[in-house]
Amino acid sequence: MKNVFKVKAIRNIAGIIAIVMAVLALNALLITGCSNGGGDLPYIPPSYIPPEDKPDKDRWNIFRDPSSTATLERSSIAEHDDGSCTVTVTVGGTPDFHNEIDGWNAWKITAEYMYTAKAGKSYTYTFQAWTESGTRDLQVLYYKNNDDVVYLSETISITNTQATYTITGDKIPKSSVQNLFFELADQLGTVYIKIIKIK
Repeated sequence: MKNVFKVKAIRNIAGIIAIVMAVLALNALLITGCSNGGGDLPYIPPSYIPPEDKPDKDRWNIFRDPSSTATLERSSIAEHDDGSCTVTVTVGGTPDFHNEIDGWNAWKITAEYMYTAKAGKSYTYTFQAWTESGTRDLQVLYYKNNDDVVYLSETISITNTQATYTITGDKIPKSSVQNLFFELADQLGTVYIKIIKIK
């Protein structure tokens, strides 16, 4: 009977020693991490969420390139009861003219809307756009790949009347998450944009 108790005691002690060793090993790992990585544990990226699964407001980004002569005077994203959004962008300063000689600089102020593009598919982009006053050309870049120097775009003319526009794009050459770019730096004034659907 005494031998049984001794075996159990030895097993219990062995278990405690194993736990202590594991804690010490983990502590050493964390200390090593501190000395090598500034004290942060390894970064674990969040789960990927496709743009189509995000709220409409989280799919928008309003961007101004620091080299632009145009200024971003005002920008906002207004969310509606149905979850859709209207983006407002006001461009001031000196326009970055959009032509080949001046480097196609209208992209220097953009309102960007994320979507997922699949290779070999063509998409229909339906949106509303209008100005606060007057008319202007709106450059719409629906696919961009700097590595392969592929840019697929169309230019539309918009007025101060809220209207719906549809662009049927070319076949997308490469699968990736893309931005639908509304390029604005080449003309001053306020523009409103609302995405209806990308199909």
